[in-house]
Amino acid sequence: MKQMSYYFSLLLLLALPVIVSGQTPEQTADTQQVTVREDVAVQKVFPTMNIEMEVYPNPAREKIYLRIDAPAFKLVWLTLYNCNGQVLRNRQVQIPANLEMNLQELSPGVYLLRVTDGKEVLTKRVLRQR
Repeated sequence: MKQMSYYFSLLLLLALPVIVSGQTPEQTADTQQVTVREDVAVQKVFPTMNIEMEVYPNPAREKIYLRIDAPAFKLVWLTLYNCNGQVLRNRQVQIPANLEMNLQELSPGVYLLRVTDGKEVLTKRVLRQR
């Protein structure tokens, strides 16, 4: 259901200019065909993402390592959320950076790790194993 909602949102986002203009897709000059694959579709909708984050190992037992890159030095907020949306950790870091995060006190489960500079937001899923 979640994936279907994502595809519907993507379809609506891509079709909205055509619906508003009242033209058919064949009449709209800037309409482009998008393959419905999550990795490709996200790149076409957000082509200017300047922050990159690598999280490994994932899934993890005791700690994870983060590599956060950007084309220029930036101050960003690094936030870890549980599945209920509660903030577990929040700190400001200067990127590019290589960081280590201890997960030992967290219960096994799924967590979200978010990096934002106030303009861009990048979120990765982290799985904590026993």
